[in-house]
Amino acid sequence: MASLRRCCAGLPVAAVLIALMALGSGAWAAEGAGASGASSVSVPESPRTEGPQDAKVESAEVPEVRKESAVELPKEAELRERVQARWDAVIKGELERAYGFETPEYRKAHTEQEYREEFGRRVRWHVATLKDLRYDRNDEVEAIITLDYSFALPGGDQMVRTTGEITDRWVYSDGQWWRRHARHTLGGKTQSQPSLPQ
Repeated sequence: MASLRRCCAGLPVAAVLIALMALGSGAWAAEGAGASGASSVSVPESPRTEGPQDAKVESAEVPEVRKESAVELPKEAELRERVQARWDAVIKGELERAYGFETPEYRKAHTEQEYREEFGRRVRWHVATLKDLRYDRNDEVEAIITLDYSFALPGGDQMVRTTGEITDRWVYSDGQWWRRHARHTLGGKTQSQPSLPQ
């Protein structure tokens, strides 16, 4: 055993273990048996050393942990449908239907006629698509909307067509998702609501 130790001095532990397994040395078995006198010990299937491969395995497991602890939205599919349906109604000029997506609190404080009066004609909406949902709690969401629209330049009626993004806030209350009324800035002009299509 002493000669084995001298010959393996300076070698990495993994190399020594591999050499012992390859030789089938009884020295390992005897040393592992200790005072019990057992004739064999279990040999690890593959010796491990700390290295980059271990870091990769550990980092690969992190996303799963985060996924389990992530916030889950109630009725997420329904929320996505409602966000898109509300914008489809606005683009078609169906304001009565669009009004129905606003929070109950907003609708108690503002009539449908008041809602209609907020719409101007300085912006024309062509296409609106839900791009993403952002949230860190399960009852309030930022819906990122990608827009294709035209707006009138200041001081004139010339329309410029462009694309952009806005954020709509949606809240979950009494088993339903509702849009929280907000003001948006597009084309250099703040609007409380998108204007009617022309």
